[in-house]
Amino acid sequence: MNPTTLEEDARNCTVDKPRQGCQNSGSSPRSQLYTPVRGQRLMAEAPIPSVVAMLICEQIITEQATNKKSLIGVFETFGSLAFPGVVNRIAIYAKLVDAQGKYQFKFRFVSLKDETLIAEIGLEAEIKDSAHCAELALNVQNFPMPEPGKYEFQLYVGDIYLSRVTIEAIQLQGGVPWQQQHP
Repeated sequence: MNPTTLEEDARNCTVDKPRQGCQNSGSSPRSQLYTPVRGQRLMAEAPIPSVVAMLICEQIITEQATNKKSLIGVFETFGSLAFPGVVNRIAIYAKLVDAQGKYQFKFRFVSLKDETLIAEIGLEAEIKDSAHCAELALNVQNFPMPEPGKYEFQLYVGDIYLSRVTIEAIQLQGGVPWQQQHP
């Protein structure tokens, strides 16, 4: 039983590709977020999936023979000596159930201070079998972190909000940030 997997390896968050890339404008007030009712359909053939897990880590590695995921360096806090900063490597993992059909997913990165949209990355997927879990695995390099504070990655299918995971950016007083210790 292999789960359906959608993977993107975004080498540089500022690369502008169709259906993928960062956008640095706009906002989405929390009051406009919509939580779907279980079983409701996005399109005539695609049910709205439910998210059972969503994590931030440094890197997601997929073992080719088994399609198993290894989440390396799971974290919820990013430290930097200076802001604006850049997260050298960041990955977002989401595990979905009840998904079958064609989907337009998007990860939105927003500041919780004022709901400002920092980045948006789109992913397109076709999930063949709802009997298995589907996984989204997104590896990104050089991800922008504008200032200290709380942020969240929001997962949408189309314009429908599915889930979120938070991260806190903190100002370090000295030393080398752990994110910058990797080659």
